[in-house]
Amino acid sequence: MLMLNGRASAQTTDWQQTSHWKIYKIHHSGSLRLPVDSLQSFKHIGLNKDTMHYYLQKMIAWSRGKTAVWLGAFIASYERDQNPAKLDISVYGGFIFDEYSKQYFELPEPYRAGWLEFLNRTMDRIETNDQ
Repeated sequence: MLMLNGRASAQTTDWQQTSHWKIYKIHHSGSLRLPVDSLQSFKHIGLNKDTMHYYLQKMIAWSRGKTAVWLGAFIASYERDQNPAKLDISVYGGFIFDEYSKQYFELPEPYRAGWLEFLNRTMDRIETNDQ
């Protein structure tokens, strides 16, 4: 488990209350700083809600104040209570940052390969649609 400056704690987000999942084709270093309301200007594709819920329910919350080093990210969005929210997803480390809860979460090692395969396959569909 990738842990920086802290310990993991119990899951605190009810991901089942989320819907309208999307992933965006964003290839620039400032993507982590983009506000959720600016994402619609980027090419995007829907993410399967059931698959997202499957993996997100397995996430373990990091202690508050713990941070990570980002070397690349997928940018996703979802809705909770009809409000848009942004999710920053590490392309290598099995962790995410949920902008809604301001919380980091990490996926246990046994699930990471499937999670990254799902995300990469979805991103490949965006690339294929560009041609």
